[in-house]
Amino acid sequence: MANPGSYRRRARLAVKAVSRGRLPRLGRCPVCAASTVFADTEQHPRSGLYCLRYLSKPRHRALVAALDRLYPNWPTLSIHESSPGGPSSSAISRRCPRYTCSFFLDGVPEGAQHGGKTCQNLEHLTFPDASFDLFITQDVMEHVMNPPAAFAEIARVLKPGGAHMFTVPYWPNRTTKVRARPGADGIDYLDEPQYHRNPVDPSGSLVATDWGRELPQAIFDASGLRTEIHDLNDPALGLRGTFKEVFVTTKP
Repeated sequence: MANPGSYRRRARLAVKAVSRGRLPRLGRCPVCAASTVFADTEQHPRSGLYCLRYLSKPRHRALVAALDRLYPNWPTLSIHESSPGGPSSSAISRRCPRYTCSFFLDGVPEGAQHGGKTCQNLEHLTFPDASFDLFITQDVMEHVMNPPAAFAEIARVLKPGGAHMFTVPYWPNRTTKVRARPGADGIDYLDEPQYHRNPVDPSGSLVATDWGRELPQAIFDASGLRTEIHDLNDPALGLRGTFKEVFVTTKP
Protein backbone atom coordinates (compact mmCIF):
# COMPACT_ATOMS: atom_id res chain seq x y z
CA MET A 1 0.00 0.00 0.00
CA ALA A 2 2.82 2.39 0.79
CA ASN A 3 6.60 2.52 0.90
CA PRO A 4 8.53 2.48 4.22
CA GLY A 5 9.08 6.23 4.00
CA SER A 6 5.34 6.86 4.01
CA TYR A 7 4.92 4.48 6.98
CA ARG A 8 7.34 6.65 8.90
CA ARG A 9 5.61 9.80 7.74
CA ARG A 10 2.22 8.50 8.93
CA ALA A 11 3.70 7.81 12.34
CA ARG A 12 5.18 11.32 12.49
CA LEU A 13 1.85 12.90 11.53
CA ALA A 14 -0.01 10.93 14.19
CA VAL A 15 2.53 11.94 16.85
CA LYS A 16 2.36 15.56 15.73
CA ALA A 17 -1.43 15.60 15.99
CA VAL A 18 -1.39 14.08 19.47
CA SER A 19 1.32 16.48 20.64
CA ARG A 20 -0.96 19.36 19.71
CA GLY A 21 -3.90 17.92 21.59
CA ARG A 22 -5.64 16.65 18.46
CA LEU A 23 -6.49 13.00 18.95
CA PRO A 24 -6.75 11.03 15.67
CA ARG A 25 -10.37 10.35 14.71
CA LEU A 26 -12.00 7.45 12.91
CA GLY A 27 -13.79 8.13 9.65
CA ARG A 28 -14.20 7.00 6.06
CA CYS A 29 -11.90 8.35 3.37
CA PRO A 30 -13.38 8.90 -0.12
CA VAL A 31 -9.91 8.40 -1.63
CA CYS A 32 -9.29 5.10 0.15
CA ALA A 33 -12.97 4.10 -0.15
CA ALA A 34 -12.46 2.54 3.26
CA SER A 35 -12.43 3.24 6.97
CA THR A 36 -9.41 5.20 8.13
CA VAL A 37 -7.95 7.43 10.82
CA PHE A 38 -7.66 11.19 10.32
CA ALA A 39 -4.85 13.12 12.01
CA ASP A 40 -5.13 16.89 12.40
CA THR A 41 -1.68 18.52 12.47
CA GLU A 42 -3.12 22.05 12.66
CA GLN A 43 -1.02 23.15 9.71
CA HIS A 44 -2.49 25.19 6.84
CA PRO A 45 -6.29 24.62 6.77
CA ARG A 46 -6.00 23.30 3.21
CA SER A 47 -3.45 20.64 4.06
CA GLY A 48 -3.42 19.91 7.79
CA LEU A 49 -5.93 17.05 8.07
CA TYR A 50 -4.39 13.82 6.81
CA CYS A 51 -5.81 10.38 6.16
CA LEU A 52 -3.32 7.98 7.69
CA ARG A 53 -3.88 5.30 5.04
CA TYR A 54 -2.91 7.09 1.81
CA LEU A 55 -1.94 10.50 3.24
CA SER A 56 -4.68 12.35 1.38
CA LYS A 57 -5.48 15.96 2.27
CA PRO A 58 -8.96 17.59 2.37
CA ARG A 59 -8.78 18.80 -1.24
CA HIS A 60 -7.94 15.27 -2.45
CA ARG A 61 -10.90 13.83 -0.57
CA ALA A 62 -13.20 16.66 -1.71
CA LEU A 63 -12.48 15.94 -5.38
CA VAL A 64 -13.21 12.22 -5.07
CA ALA A 65 -16.25 12.85 -2.86
CA ALA A 66 -17.62 15.23 -5.50
CA LEU A 67 -17.04 12.58 -8.17
CA ASP A 68 -18.90 10.02 -6.07
CA ARG A 69 -21.86 12.32 -5.46
CA LEU A 70 -22.22 13.96 -8.86
CA TYR A 71 -21.12 11.09 -11.12
CA PRO A 72 -21.58 7.86 -9.16
CA ASN A 73 -20.80 5.88 -12.33
CA TRP A 74 -17.50 7.70 -12.87
CA PRO A 75 -15.38 4.51 -12.88
CA THR A 76 -17.10 3.59 -16.18
CA LEU A 77 -16.53 6.98 -17.84
CA SER A 78 -13.71 8.29 -20.02
CA ILE A 79 -11.61 10.54 -17.79
CA HIS A 80 -8.54 12.56 -18.63
CA GLU A 81 -6.44 14.28 -16.00
CA SER A 82 -3.84 16.96 -16.66
CA SER A 83 -0.74 16.91 -14.45
CA PRO A 84 -1.88 14.23 -12.00
CA GLY A 85 -0.21 13.78 -8.66
CA GLY A 86 -1.08 12.68 -5.16
CA PRO A 87 -3.41 10.10 -3.61
CA SER A 88 -6.57 11.23 -5.41
CA SER A 89 -5.00 10.85 -8.86
CA SER A 90 -3.75 7.38 -7.93
CA ALA A 91 -7.20 6.36 -6.66
CA ILE A 92 -9.02 7.62 -9.76
CA SER A 93 -6.59 5.95 -12.16
CA ARG A 94 -6.82 2.69 -10.20
CA ARG A 95 -10.62 2.59 -10.25
CA CYS A 96 -11.28 3.89 -13.77
CA PRO A 97 -10.14 1.64 -16.68
CA ARG A 98 -10.66 4.49 -19.20
CA TYR A 99 -8.52 6.96 -17.29
CA THR A 100 -5.71 8.71 -19.19
CA CYS A 101 -3.38 11.49 -18.16
CA SER A 102 -0.88 13.96 -19.52
CA PHE A 103 1.69 16.50 -18.36
CA PHE A 104 3.12 19.70 -19.74
CA LEU A 105 6.70 18.72 -20.60
CA ASP A 106 8.82 21.69 -21.59
CA GLY A 107 10.56 21.12 -24.89
CA VAL A 108 8.49 18.06 -25.82
CA PRO A 109 6.08 18.36 -28.81
CA GLU A 110 2.42 18.43 -27.85
CA GLY A 111 0.92 14.95 -28.11
CA ALA A 112 4.34 13.27 -28.02
CA GLN A 113 5.63 10.95 -25.30
CA HIS A 114 8.80 11.33 -23.30
CA GLY A 115 9.93 9.15 -20.43
CA GLY A 116 6.64 7.26 -20.45
CA LYS A 117 4.60 10.46 -20.09
CA THR A 118 2.41 12.17 -22.69
CA CYS A 119 2.86 15.90 -23.25
CA GLN A 120 -0.21 18.10 -23.54
CA ASN A 121 -0.53 21.86 -23.29
CA LEU A 122 -3.91 22.89 -21.87
CA GLU A 123 -3.86 25.94 -24.13
CA HIS A 124 -3.44 23.76 -27.27
CA LEU A 125 -4.80 20.26 -26.64
CA THR A 126 -4.29 17.75 -29.44
CA PHE A 127 -7.41 15.70 -28.63
CA PRO A 128 -10.40 15.69 -31.01
CA ASP A 129 -13.61 17.47 -30.06
CA ALA A 130 -15.86 15.66 -27.57
CA SER A 131 -13.21 13.19 -26.41
CA PHE A 132 -13.94 12.85 -22.68
CA ASP A 133 -16.78 12.54 -20.22
CA LEU A 134 -14.75 14.17 -17.47
CA PHE A 135 -11.62 16.32 -17.53
CA ILE A 136 -9.82 16.72 -14.20
CA THR A 137 -7.25 19.23 -13.03
CA GLN A 138 -6.06 19.40 -9.44
CA ASP A 139 -4.29 22.63 -8.50
CA VAL A 140 -3.27 23.28 -12.08
CA MET A 141 -5.28 26.28 -13.30
CA GLU A 142 -3.34 28.73 -11.14
CA HIS A 143 -0.24 27.92 -13.20
CA VAL A 144 -1.69 28.37 -16.70
CA MET A 145 -0.34 31.46 -18.45
CA ASN A 146 -3.35 31.87 -20.76
CA PRO A 147 -6.37 30.69 -18.74
CA PRO A 148 -9.06 31.69 -21.29
CA ALA A 149 -7.39 29.51 -23.93
CA ALA A 150 -7.17 26.59 -21.49
CA PHE A 151 -10.80 26.84 -20.37
CA ALA A 152 -11.93 27.00 -24.01
CA GLU A 153 -9.82 23.98 -24.97
CA ILE A 154 -11.05 21.88 -22.07
CA ALA A 155 -14.65 22.75 -23.02
CA ARG A 156 -13.93 21.72 -26.62
CA VAL A 157 -12.73 18.22 -25.71
CA LEU A 158 -15.65 17.51 -23.35
CA LYS A 159 -18.51 15.38 -24.61
CA PRO A 160 -22.02 16.85 -24.33
CA GLY A 161 -23.03 16.44 -20.71
CA GLY A 162 -19.39 16.18 -19.69
CA ALA A 163 -17.66 18.29 -17.08
CA HIS A 164 -14.37 19.83 -16.10
CA MET A 165 -13.89 19.07 -12.40
CA PHE A 166 -11.06 20.87 -10.70
CA THR A 167 -9.53 22.22 -7.53
CA VAL A 168 -7.57 25.46 -7.32
CA PRO A 169 -6.51 27.83 -4.54
CA TYR A 170 -9.50 30.18 -4.38
CA TRP A 171 -10.26 33.38 -2.50
CA PRO A 172 -14.00 34.11 -2.97
CA ASN A 173 -13.78 37.37 -1.02
CA ARG A 174 -10.93 38.80 -3.07
CA THR A 175 -10.45 40.08 -6.58
CA THR A 176 -8.50 37.82 -8.91
CA LYS A 177 -4.84 38.80 -9.08
CA VAL A 178 -2.67 38.10 -12.13
CA ARG A 179 0.83 37.45 -10.83
CA ALA A 180 2.58 36.67 -14.12
CA ARG A 181 1.74 36.75 -17.81
CA PRO A 182 3.44 36.15 -21.15
CA GLY A 183 5.61 39.06 -22.26
CA ALA A 184 7.41 40.04 -25.43
CA ASP A 185 10.69 38.67 -24.07
CA GLY A 186 9.38 35.86 -21.89
CA ILE A 187 7.38 36.31 -18.68
CA ASP A 188 6.24 39.60 -17.19
CA TYR A 189 6.19 39.32 -13.40
CA LEU A 190 3.48 41.52 -11.89
CA ASP A 191 4.13 40.30 -8.35
CA GLU A 192 6.81 38.46 -6.41
CA PRO A 193 7.36 35.11 -8.18
CA GLN A 194 5.76 32.21 -6.32
CA TYR A 195 6.19 28.53 -7.11
CA HIS A 196 4.30 25.35 -6.21
CA ARG A 197 5.51 21.78 -6.31
CA ASN A 198 5.61 20.21 -9.78
CA PRO A 199 5.67 16.38 -10.07
CA VAL A 200 7.74 16.51 -13.28
CA ASP A 201 9.92 19.58 -12.65
CA PRO A 202 11.97 19.96 -9.45
CA SER A 203 12.18 23.72 -9.99
CA GLY A 204 8.41 23.95 -9.40
CA SER A 205 5.54 25.63 -11.25
CA LEU A 206 5.16 29.38 -11.37
CA VAL A 207 1.86 30.69 -9.99
CA ALA A 208 0.35 32.87 -12.71
CA THR A 209 -3.01 33.70 -11.09
CA ASP A 210 -4.46 33.96 -7.60
CA TRP A 211 -8.11 33.18 -8.39
CA GLY A 212 -10.79 35.25 -6.70
CA ARG A 213 -14.53 35.80 -7.03
CA GLU A 214 -14.37 36.35 -10.82
CA LEU A 215 -13.36 32.75 -11.58
CA PRO A 216 -16.80 31.38 -12.63
CA GLN A 217 -17.37 34.41 -14.86
CA ALA A 218 -13.90 34.07 -16.38
CA ILE A 219 -14.71 30.47 -17.31
CA PHE A 220 -18.02 31.50 -18.85
CA ASP A 221 -16.40 34.32 -20.83
CA ALA A 222 -13.81 31.90 -22.21
CA SER A 223 -15.97 28.86 -22.90
CA GLY A 224 -19.65 29.77 -22.64
CA LEU A 225 -20.03 27.13 -19.91
CA ARG A 226 -21.36 27.65 -16.41
CA THR A 227 -19.57 26.56 -13.28
CA GLU A 228 -20.89 25.38 -9.93
CA ILE A 229 -18.80 25.50 -6.77
CA HIS A 230 -19.17 22.57 -4.39
CA ASP A 231 -17.81 23.02 -0.89
CA LEU A 232 -18.46 19.71 0.82
CA ASN A 233 -18.35 19.61 4.61
CA ASP A 234 -18.44 16.25 6.37
CA PRO A 235 -15.98 15.60 9.23
CA ALA A 236 -16.71 11.87 8.98
CA LEU A 237 -15.19 11.96 5.48
CA GLY A 238 -12.31 14.20 6.48
CA LEU A 239 -13.93 17.12 4.66
CA ARG A 240 -13.19 19.99 6.97
CA GLY A 241 -11.42 23.32 6.67
CA THR A 242 -11.08 25.94 3.95
CA PHE A 243 -9.70 25.96 0.41
CA LYS A 244 -11.32 22.62 -0.49
CA GLU A 245 -13.84 23.82 -3.07
CA VAL A 246 -14.44 21.64 -6.12
CA PHE A 247 -15.38 23.50 -9.31
CA VAL A 248 -17.61 21.73 -11.83
CA THR A 249 -17.95 23.28 -15.28
CA THR A 250 -20.60 21.38 -17.26
CA LYS A 251 -21.06 21.20 -21.01
CA PRO A 252 -24.75 21.07 -22.08
